Amino acid sequence: MILFTQNHTRIWIALFFCGLLALGLLISKDYGLSWDEPIQRHLGQEAWNYAIHQTPDYWKIPLKNLIYGVSYEMLLAAGEQVLHISDTKDAFLFRHAAQFVLFWVTIVCFYFLCLKRFKKEGLAILGCVFLLLSPRIFAEAFYNTKDLGFLCFFFIAVYTGACFLEKPTLPRALIHGLASAFAIDVRLLGFLAPCLTSLFLMLDLLFSKKTVWPWSVVRNYFIFLGALAFFTVLFWPFLWPNPLHRLIVAIKMMSRFPWAGSTTLYLGSDANARTLPWHFLPLWISITTPIAYLFFFLVGTGNLLANAFKKKMALDAENRLDLLFFGCFFLPLVSVLIAHPTLYDSWRHFYFIYPFLILLALRGCSVLWNLKSDSLRRIRRPVIVFLIAAQMVLIAFFMIRNHPFQNVYFNRFAGKSMTEIRSRFEMDYWGLSYRRAFEKLLSEDPSDPIKVSVPNEAGTLAVQMLSPEDRARVQFTWTDQADYFLGNYRWHKEEYEYKNKIFSIDVDGTPILSVYRLR
Repeated sequence: MILFTQNHTRIWIALFFCGLLALGLLISKDYGLSWDEPIQRHLGQEAWNYAIHQTPDYWKIPLKNLIYGVSYEMLLAAGEQVLHISDTKDAFLFRHAAQFVLFWVTIVCFYFLCLKRFKKEGLAILGCVFLLLSPRIFAEAFYNTKDLGFLCFFFIAVYTGACFLEKPTLPRALIHGLASAFAIDVRLLGFLAPCLTSLFLMLDLLFSKKTVWPWSVVRNYFIFLGALAFFTVLFWPFLWPNPLHRLIVAIKMMSRFPWAGSTTLYLGSDANARTLPWHFLPLWISITTPIAYLFFFLVGTGNLLANAFKKKMALDAENRLDLLFFGCFFLPLVSVLIAHPTLYDSWRHFYFIYPFLILLALRGCSVLWNLKSDSLRRIRRPVIVFLIAAQMVLIAFFMIRNHPFQNVYFNRFAGKSMTEIRSRFEMDYWGLSYRRAFEKLLSEDPSDPIKVSVPNEAGTLAVQMLSPEDRARVQFTWTDQADYFLGNYRWHKEEYEYKNKIFSIDVDGTPILSVYRLR
């Protein structure tokens, strides 16, 4: 019984988070190099050098890359300089560890927001476990500084907004302004966080029994807006010459981003990234989220809407938070239907809405757990426990068995087997499997150099994660002159035409990259 006292519960929770941090740092070295990482690193370095030393090379970067916010990338570049990191392998290993630390901080904030909403440590920890046992999110928490970086900073901005709405003090106004600006300077959709804060503050004014707001609340709100504007410009050098004009340029260009790839594999066909069907995002979310989470999400969302339509929902602290979660999840999806932006590579651009799916799923768990129906009372809770436990075991087994390629997770809605799924949807579109393929090939073939052919840029970039000695042994050349061909099936759902396959990198028995001996 002593294990369940309040003090001991806090100790176990602290141990959970400490263990998670240690595990993440330990396995951060296992992940490969994603396609965008070298570009993002270069962008951050040039922005940092321009901000500190006024070097002009920042403005030589193509406009399509300049319009990306660089607040986080500048922070990572500063970390590399402080630690005197020069080799590319060391640099990307540092970035992977740093990215996980950011994700860990986000999970801590997630726990406290769950606690604020549900008032139960057990449900808050369950939410954290749901977030961790989300294979794609977990894997990309190590290497995806763009999409997972934005997820983290956007969630932190929403969390600080919830704290500000609860108690609109001056320190909370400044912190929320800083967090929101950092999110905006990672991706422009970060504007949603301060917009929702403003909306719910206005709703408080409309539905409050007080006829006049305290002057301190009005003052702190405008201080928040001032901090938001100041920090948004401060952390994004692209805006410095003409903030308003350049912000408009970035918004226009991001809505129709000029992606060189142009097509993405979707439902077995090469779909144009600029004219994707309305169901692209909902379907990707449905086939890459664990099914139990989707079930609880539908229950929680349905209950929230039912209460709203029946006018049984007072605008108290709990319901306000649920409405905030609802807005953070659904408003971005609605914006896609209206604006039709360029989308590609699954739904990674909208990963930032995923924590709010989990929060609404927790509401669904709570609703089912607390049903008052006598006929279901005896079987309801055991069924809920079994459903959650079974899903967790299956997900954990997949993640451990296929480490470090959790990014290729699909649920049963996507297809009966990974082989079928590979013919319908993109698999290792980041090219993360190239690193392991190169390491295995170089360990088995002592030749120097080894002549290699790859079908896309991800393969040539991957050698940056090798040791300097191994990197020097790899020579890229045309297929007719190469000793080996390495292909990750990007834009190539069929098997490659070469006959002598020597090994492959597999997920659940299906190759996500194959290596062929050519001569």
